[in-house]
Amino acid sequence: MPLLLSLETLKQAVAVVILWFYKPLPVAAPGKYGAVVLLPVLALGLFLSLRAPPGQSDDGRRT
Repeated sequence: MPLLLSLETLKQAVAVVILWFYKPLPVAAPGKYGAVVLLPVLALGLFLSLRAPPGQSDDGRRT
């Protein structure tokens, strides 16, 4: 699951860079604001999926 979330987060970050900085379209792009809103949501999901579950240390033993 973290692999898929990291790939999706990277894809979304590239989309934000293209839509906001590279600007290949001569008009305002639809979904421009949606890409910015979705990026932190995906980053938060990736962060939460990489954390250890509550009550478990980094080496895998329960506390």
